[in-house]
Amino acid sequence: MSEIENNIQGKKPKVSKLAIVSPLVVILGYFAGLTLAGWLKSNRFCALVGSWVYVLSLPVGLIAGIIADSRIHKSKGLLTGRVFSISGTILALILIVLIMIPPRHPRREYAYRIICGVNLRDLGIALQKYASDYDNKYPIVDKWCDLLLQHAGITEKHLVCRSAFKKGNQKLCHYAINPNAEPNSPEDIVLLFETHGGWNQFGGPEILTLENHNGKGCNVLFNDGRVEFLKPGRIAELKWGAEEKDSESIE
Repeated sequence: MSEIENNIQGKKPKVSKLAIVSPLVVILGYFAGLTLAGWLKSNRFCALVGSWVYVLSLPVGLIAGIIADSRIHKSKGLLTGRVFSISGTILALILIVLIMIPPRHPRREYAYRIICGVNLRDLGIALQKYASDYDNKYPIVDKWCDLLLQHAGITEKHLVCRSAFKKGNQKLCHYAINPNAEPNSPEDIVLLFETHGGWNQFGGPEILTLENHNGKGCNVLFNDGRVEFLKPGRIAELKWGAEEKDSESIE
């Protein structure tokens, strides 16, 4: 009835400008922000600006939609445009919820773990092959990468953890050898493990890292050729030195 009365009095309802602004701000902020953040990743400042444009556009669009809807309701038919105000409000809420959900790429992370584990498995085979060709001894620890490349048929790709490489750690090798491990050492002793990038690295738990896989664990190759992805709580269980040596190895 209010719209009819207004028309009789010669007053035509107007579309609320604030209602139109609400979805426009959200949509333009979304595309402008993601364009800056996506196209200019090499420029950290532009990427940061793009992220803030996207994030700030959402509360602005949400508030504009709520205020516009309230004004339209109180105008008694003088203002229209609830379709715009409601759509802007809902769109802003949806995008805000999506921002609050932490991004996850479980399939990609799992794939990187698998590739890393396969690398260690192949390196374990190469170490066994080297030992069978060279008097049942593993390579000299400070030259193990070089010797495996030269004599065991592996390539540099076997030495790279894809997860670490994608994070910018583009060193040639992301694994280290345990100098205490020998072919006749116990089966459950650590042979190779993940570490920060380098070359011909060797050592023990002091250089083991969980950072290659976002702190969720690391791949470890045991002396029996078994590879496991160990979570942080199991790292302390690892064996780094041979508990027993038979008489032949002592001689």
